[in-house]
Amino acid sequence: MNAWIWIAGWVVAGIVGSGCAMDPPNPLPTRVEPTSVYNGRDETVVVEGQDFYPRLRMSVVQSDRSEVDATYEVALRNDVGERFAARSAVLQNISTLEATVPAGTPVGVYDLVVTSPNGGEGILEDALTVTD
Repeated sequence: MNAWIWIAGWVVAGIVGSGCAMDPPNPLPTRVEPTSVYNGRDETVVVEGQDFYPRLRMSVVQSDRSEVDATYEVALRNDVGERFAARSAVLQNISTLEATVPAGTPVGVYDLVVTSPNGGEGILEDALTVTD
């Protein structure tokens, strides 16, 4: 489904349901490709999943104050809970994000943490291996 069609649906649901806005469900990452990256250079990964929706803020009174926020964060979390932020997380559509794992990320196996614009988190455990 096209993200803009979904946005229109949330706008209508927000008007009918609450009159202001509705937060989408938390993201659910289900797969990352590739599953292994080299720490000697920046590596692009594609994160697939469900519910990668932008957040809508809508003003019924002042339509020029309505906004769409598609700012996602992707991080790698090691087994002791330390997080390493990926860069340039870009929402491609409601089921795909792209992000860059920066060179120098420590070697290890990481959970992938996706944070949506409304602060909801989804975690894919043991998703990515960083090698040297």
